[in-house]
Amino acid sequence: MGWSFKLGENFSTESLAQRLGVLPQYQQLLNLLLEMLAEVEILRYTENQWVTLQTPEQVNLQQKNQTLLAQFPSANAELTMLERCGSQLRAVLQGTIDPLQVLFPEGDFTIATQLYEQSPEAQFTNTLVQRAIATALENLPPSRGVRLLEIGAGTGGTTSHILPHLNPEQTEYIFTDIGTSFTSKAQERFPDYPFIHYQNLDIEKNPELQGFEPINEIHEPPFYYGAERPEVERRIIPSTWRENGAGGFGTFDLGGAGDLHWRMYGV
Repeated sequence: MGWSFKLGENFSTESLAQRLGVLPQYQQLLNLLLEMLAEVEILRYTENQWVTLQTPEQVNLQQKNQTLLAQFPSANAELTMLERCGSQLRAVLQGTIDPLQVLFPEGDFTIATQLYEQSPEAQFTNTLVQRAIATALENLPPSRGVRLLEIGAGTGGTTSHILPHLNPEQTEYIFTDIGTSFTSKAQERFPDYPFIHYQNLDIEKNPELQGFEPINEIHEPPFYYGAERPEVERRIIPSTWRENGAGGFGTFDLGGAGDLHWRMYGV
C-alpha cells in the first residue's frame, strides 16, 4: 500500500485513507484491516487514534504461500484466493480494479467454486445447512409444500449440497444473488432441478419492488449476521408473522405460518 510502520506513530483511519488514496466506500474495510493488526498487537486504538506498537516481520508472501500450500494441499482454494486478493488489495482499495474481477478473473468461477464447495470449511458448513433443512422439513405433511429463498447464493456451493435432498414435488427453490452472472451460471449448473427459480435480489433495496413476495423464515450467508440481520428480516418477513414469534434453530427462524399451504423458508 506504500505505507511503512513507524514505532509510536499516531494516525486516524481517515487520515491513513487519505494518505493511501483509499476510496471513501472502502474506509470501513480499511478500518477492519487495522483492527486485525490490533488483534496481533501491531497497533492499538486509543482516543480515536491508532498507535503503532511494533513493526511487522517482513515476509515474502509468494514464498510463504507456497510453503503453506505444500503443508496444507487441501487448502489450495483458500491460499490461491488469499494470494490473489492480497496482491490486488491496494488496487481494489484505490478503485483502479473491480473487486469482482479479482474474485472471478475473466468470468472464471473455478477457484471461487472450489472455495465455497470443496474446501474443508465449506464442506463442513454446507453439510450443517443441509442437515438443518432436513431436520426442519422432516415432519412436513405430504399435502404441504415448502418455498426456500437463498440470499447471496453466489457460485451455488451451498445450493449443490441442498438440492439433492429436497422433494421436487413439494419444493419451490428461489436462487438469488445481486449479480446476473451468478444466476446465469447457476441455470447452466442445475438444469436437472425444475423446481428452481432464478432471480436477482439486492437485499439493500426493497425486495417487493424487485418482484419478491414476503417470506416468514430466513437463512442468509454469514456476512448478513449481526447488525444487518434485523434489517434483512424486516425487508423480507411480514411484520404480522414476526409478531407471532420465532424460535431459533441453527441459522433458521422456525416460526408459525398459520394455514399457509406453502410453508416458506429462507436459505
